[in-house]
Amino acid sequence: MSVNRSVNRSDSAPSGSRGPKRPHRKVCAFCVEKIAYIDYKEISRLRRFVSDRGKILPRRVTGTCA
Repeated sequence: MSVNRSVNRSDSAPSGSRGPKRPHRKVCAFCVEKIAYIDYKEISRLRRFVSDRGKILPRRVTGTCA
């Protein structure tokens, strides 16, 4: 026996009632600290921008500017 289950969208809450989700704009850490030259030997500073496997994280993840 099959049961017809139909969802009536008008009965449920409107999907856009909370408004669009906008993520916070990430700020470049180098611009905030006013760093003109990024030294590759400063491991403590660069650790945030490298994955656990040693790959450079993308701009959209870290928030750095070009």
